[in-house]
Amino acid sequence: MRQYSLCLALLAFVTSASLVVAVFTANLTVIILDCDGSELIYGNFKPLLKLEGDGYSIARECNHCNFSLNVETNSSTLKFNLTIKWMGVTVYRGALTIDNKSSTSLQLKVNVSRVKLIA
Repeated sequence: MRQYSLCLALLAFVTSASLVVAVFTANLTVIILDCDGSELIYGNFKPLLKLEGDGYSIARECNHCNFSLNVETNSSTLKFNLTIKWMGVTVYRGALTIDNKSSTSLQLKVNVSRVKLIA
């Protein structure tokens, strides 16, 4: 009986140690360009970038977006969904995987030639 309770105590310790949550940190830079490689901007309009993942969700209007990711997780790699909207129209949707303590840069060229303003 004593060995059984010692075994349970050891199992409880190992289980609690494995549930310790660490902070996932990474830097992500996204540069959004049109097909010609020019900055995607029209008047005051800028693309809307949405970055969503496990425990993380943010949206920004920007051409050159910098994100400092800080997510509490046990994983050393996280998957994020990236959506870019131009004037309310989704022009890019994709997924990316980022490693902990990494720095990632993306340069995305999007085709916005079919997006039209209707007054």
